[in-house]
Amino acid sequence: MINITNLRGLILKSTKIEEAVEFYETLWGLKKIDSKQGNNVFFEATGDEGFILGLVPDNQHGIETIRFALESPQEVDNSFAELKASGQKLLDKPHKLAIPGGYYGFHLLDLDGTKIELSATTKTNKNKEKDPFAPQRLSHLVLNSPDNVALKDFYINCLGLKLADWYKNDLFFFLRCNQQHHVLGVEKSDNSSLNHVAFHVEDLDAMMRRIGVMANAGHEPLWGPGRHGPGDNCFCYFEGPDSFVLEFTSELIEVSDGDEWTPKEWIPVLRMPMFGVPEGELKRP
Repeated sequence: MINITNLRGLILKSTKIEEAVEFYETLWGLKKIDSKQGNNVFFEATGDEGFILGLVPDNQHGIETIRFALESPQEVDNSFAELKASGQKLLDKPHKLAIPGGYYGFHLLDLDGTKIELSATTKTNKNKEKDPFAPQRLSHLVLNSPDNVALKDFYINCLGLKLADWYKNDLFFFLRCNQQHHVLGVEKSDNSSLNHVAFHVEDLDAMMRRIGVMANAGHEPLWGPGRHGPGDNCFCYFEGPDSFVLEFTSELIEVSDGDEWTPKEWIPVLRMPMFGVPEGELKRP
């Protein structure tokens, strides 16, 4: 059985590398790290992960790789063998990956053709300078899919994620791999693409401070600040370089050790945000 422990990071294709580097460093609160990867750029947060965001130059923007964590190199080898035996489309064998952080892993494609990395590392980054208001890690990301039911089944049946909650009529599925309510969302759409990616900050105060940095630079939120129904997390969305939708978030539900989580359906109702006018949201029946 595949035992993904966390959402490790995301590598994006970018048409605007220079603009993106300035944005993520000066406004979004990430730190560019030194690497010898040509024109590729990598950013770390304040947590232990080697890097959480990578950018590779391309003539079209989109997802290059979604990165999931496994517990150990042995788990990488075991997962590769299991996926190979089940007939999954594997792109390579386990090897030391040519990215910063000393990662060992391999790649496969999901049903929509998105590249997935399963990796482990023995390196940690525990001595970083701590900015209490900067992003600490990736929280979750959401994929658009023409067949989100099949894609949800792939991540559950092939990669071991678990259903957390869903929206009525199968519009959206929330998937988890640890105590966090969700690390992946799959939304019904007419295309396969990145819906948004969320960056975890310490608390509501940190989120509001990041919003202030963005506002002072002339970036108004696309949506928020507010609090979601599923997951109960605070949120605020912005448009970043290459038109990617980026979210600051905090206070996502954590399931306590030993507790069972029962997935529930949510139905549309009108929900008030923290500030401003009412917005459409979903609520449990």
